[in-house]
Amino acid sequence: MGMSAYRDRTDLYQVLARVWLKNRCVSTVSVGAEADGAGPYLDGLSLAIVAGLCLGGRAALGGSGDPGADARDWIDSHLVQPLVVEELAHRLGVSGGHLHRCFRRCSGQSILAYQLTRRLEAAEPLLREGRPVAEVASAVGFRDPGYFSRQFRRLRGLAPSQLQLTATGGR
Repeated sequence: MGMSAYRDRTDLYQVLARVWLKNRCVSTVSVGAEADGAGPYLDGLSLAIVAGLCLGGRAALGGSGDPGADARDWIDSHLVQPLVVEELAHRLGVSGGHLHRCFRRCSGQSILAYQLTRRLEAAEPLLREGRPVAEVASAVGFRDPGYFSRQFRRLRGLAPSQLQLTATGGR
């Protein structure tokens, strides 16, 4: 289907572009012109992308379509990286508040609580191997070993060093 076939859908493009701009918080968009100068056009791929975004079709762009699940997947694959919720929300194309609601519905906890839980889960096998607490803290994304130890004790009920001793038989 050629680009001129979309000429009759100019109103559709304008509506989709407005919805897309509103949802994406983008101030401008470049729209090409027909080769003959007759007006704006979107080629088939552009139309599919814009329509997908307008309809919440993030799945077509590599996500599941659920911002909460997509955020959970991103956290799991970027566990040691610092997390700024607003940046993650922007990456997923939603507001911070919407992401928080979707995430809590999806996982039953806040975004930062989930990240903390996952980091501590990742730390346990490393501690059981007998690695130093400071090394483990750094390996799972904590800059401060003291904070890591406090959070580990609070959520796991024992200090990281106690886990090490239990796992290594007191060596």
